[in-house]
Amino acid sequence: MTYEALQEKMALRMNEIRLYKKDFEVLSKYAALVESPNWCVDIGTYMGGSAEIMMLSSKPDVKIYTVDQREMVSKEFQERNKDKIRFDFIDSRHAGSLWNKPVGMLFIDGDHYNARKDFDAWEKHVIQGGYVLFHDFHPAIPLSVRDALDVLNIDSNSKYKLLYMPDLGKIWDNYVRGVGQDMTDETVIMQLQKL
Repeated sequence: MTYEALQEKMALRMNEIRLYKKDFEVLSKYAALVESPNWCVDIGTYMGGSAEIMMLSSKPDVKIYTVDQREMVSKEFQERNKDKIRFDFIDSRHAGSLWNKPVGMLFIDGDHYNARKDFDAWEKHVIQGGYVLFHDFHPAIPLSVRDALDVLNIDSNSKYKLLYMPDLGKIWDNYVRGVGQDMTDETVIMQLQKL
C-alpha cells in the first residue's frame, strides 16, 4: 500500500505516528507478504501506528500482535481493532518467552537500549523466509539500534540475509539539513530475511 493510501485511511491518526514516509511503505510491503497462520509482531506499540499499518496492509486472515510496557494507545483504538490486533502491555522480552505462534514479520521498534535483547527473545519464533525489521537504524540517535546490533555481524551470519541497510550518510545529511520525515526517500528500517 502506498504512503498516500495509508495516509488517507489513517488521516485522523497521522500526527501520532513517528515514522518516515518511506517507513510506512516498508512496513506495508512486508506485512502484505505474510501468510496465515503466521503473525506480524510489533515490538513498541506507542500509539499503535505501526500495528495499524500492518493491519491495513496484511491479508485479512493474518493477525497482528503488538507489545509495549506502556499503554499509550487509546482504549477506543484497541476496542475497534481487537479482532485483528492483539495488544499486550508487558515487557517485550517476557512476551517473547511466552509466545508460541509462528511469526512471519517481526518489527522491532521498542527500547533502543534493548534492541538486541528483543531480537534474541523473538527471533526463534520467526519462520524460515520470515522478515525481521529494525526501526531507528539511525546515526543521530544515541545508543540506537545500529549500536545494539553491531555485535550481530549480520553480513556474516548465515541465518539471516540482509535485504536492506539504511544509507546512514544520506540519513545524516537529511537530518542535518532538517529534511522532514515526509520529504525523504530514505527509510531508517534495516531489513533482514531468515534463511
